[in-house]
Amino acid sequence: MKETAPSATSTAAVVVRRLAVTDRPGVQRMLGRCSPRTLQQRFAAAAPAPHWFADSVVSHSAVIGIGAWCGDDLVGVGSVHLREDAPEFAILIEDTWQRRRVGARLIRAMSDQAVATGWHHAVVEFLVTNTAARALLLSSCTHVWFSPPDAGLVSGLVLLRSRATPPIDDGSTERLPGRPACRRPGPEDGRNG
Repeated sequence: MKETAPSATSTAAVVVRRLAVTDRPGVQRMLGRCSPRTLQQRFAAAAPAPHWFADSVVSHSAVIGIGAWCGDDLVGVGSVHLREDAPEFAILIEDTWQRRRVGARLIRAMSDQAVATGWHHAVVEFLVTNTAARALLLSSCTHVWFSPPDAGLVSGLVLLRSRATPPIDDGSTERLPGRPACRRPGPEDGRNG
């Protein structure tokens, strides 16, 4: 059964923090609230089993998982896949939170984590039809280069910049800019609630 979205009247602050093993159920619930189109855009194929994805972002030794939370509900996940040549960034944002700067905050947190592990660039890959991913990267990153599409995929290289702020650790939080309290987008915002 499809999960219902968190309440539109929630007053909890949206926070961004590193995921822990105890966040596995939240990741699984968020996947249940994502549309098939959102999952297709993120995974470029059929969505993986919720337990597989949840395990990969909360407990895999080569993945740093970052979550965006509205109260007790996870609304976005960013992952930094630590590879030998360069870290790879990937993001999944629940449908009703897309295009609301959650992705930009996840990119910033992921960049902080990659820089803290010694990297100054990262790679990305997304479907050529995922124009939101391209727009997010162009608006959130200082320097980003894209390759021509190949077999329906676009690859990119993102130059990371060091920040004066320390990388986020388990338990630290960041508020979304201009959003002192979180509220689920609704019809009054021109979106389905």
